[in-house]
Amino acid sequence: MNKMMKLLIYFIVFYMIACLPSLIVNQHFDFMNLLNVLQTTFIKLLNVSSIVFINQKSGVEYAIFPFIFEPWLNTMSILFGSILIALFFSICFSLFLYRFSKLKIIFAKVFQLLGIIPDIFYIPIMITIVIIIYKETNILLFDVASTSEKSTVLFPMLLLSIIPLLNTINLFEQLTEKESNSTYIDFAFSKGLNHTEVYFQHIFRNIIIGYCINFKQIIWMTLSSTLFLERIMNIFGVSVFIFEYHSPEVLIVSFILLFLPISIVFWLINRFVEQMTGVKI
Repeated sequence: MNKMMKLLIYFIVFYMIACLPSLIVNQHFDFMNLLNVLQTTFIKLLNVSSIVFINQKSGVEYAIFPFIFEPWLNTMSILFGSILIALFFSICFSLFLYRFSKLKIIFAKVFQLLGIIPDIFYIPIMITIVIIIYKETNILLFDVASTSEKSTVLFPMLLLSIIPLLNTINLFEQLTEKESNSTYIDFAFSKGLNHTEVYFQHIFRNIIIGYCINFKQIIWMTLSSTLFLERIMNIFGVSVFIFEYHSPEVLIVSFILLFLPISIVFWLINRFVEQMTGVKI
């Protein structure tokens, strides 16, 4: 399908999702109200400078641009920062298990146990641990919530990285196990290469390609947790505009600002995999 057609379809989906709540008025279906909202929203989107929202705390009206760029940057920093942190530690851990394969059984049981816990529970558990440590030692490891004067990004980034970390480690372990059984790995060892050299010269390339192929699942899962994390930690991110300001045009702008950088990353990853393997994904 043509890329421009795909973008148009995505826009229409965002447009309908944002406007659909206007279908119900006073617990009754009102199709005329929906048509009216569809029309007025489309007109506003033609002139984005006219899109405004009213701050619920101060009651002051703001133009959405450039006001939304700061929370958007916070959300993107937490999302992609957590994924990069998870990727780095997954590579380190994967190499560690490859060099010390006898420990695989122990860690496999640990990850099997952690896999039982739903991803969404890791966030409140870690916040609770930080609070308990603070109460017992009077040492605050991280700010667990943002305020109007201070926005916390580092702790949410580290906290959120747990979710893609566990999934990426499991993925890397499966891919490494598959590559380790290949005949070219035995040939590499016969040439005198050690485990670290074999890993980075032969195995690493293939597991990164496998990671890229599975990246969509990882990022969408992490994005949903990002929005949840922003709400419980009072982070000034895009989730504020999604959950607190219910005007359709504000929702559409929020959806598009989330979608665009992610779609660009998908495009770059597709190009990378295509260049490395000659296969489109």
